Amino acid sequence: MRLDGLAPKLRAYRKSLGLTQRELGSKAGIAQEFISEIEKGKKRPSIEVLEKLCGALGCSADYLLGLSGGGYCRIEDEKPPTALSRQILQEIIDRQLTEKDLMLALKVAEVMHQYCHEA
Repeated sequence: MRLDGLAPKLRAYRKSLGLTQRELGSKAGIAQEFISEIEKGKKRPSIEVLEKLCGALGCSADYLLGLSGGGYCRIEDEKPPTALSRQILQEIIDRQLTEKDLMLALKVAEVMHQYCHEA
């Protein structure tokens, strides 16, 4: 999935919470017009905007970017983001990786995590 998968996920999750774009914008401190552009796939959010949206929605960036499987992940289920994870998320946003690329990156990260914790 390319980053344009963010648009329908953001819209669907916002609507599932019964929020309008204006209400989400108010909660997140983001202009309603910018949220509309993101949901239409015309604009890409910065990592800071993505974090604000996730905070206002109570979901993870992984969920909105399609990295956390089928279900959603509530914020309280996540560990706080590190500088490295923010940098990685920004790279995903900037590069508009395909679903295949994302899955490969996740597999590499899992292998590296296992290797580092076995040593």
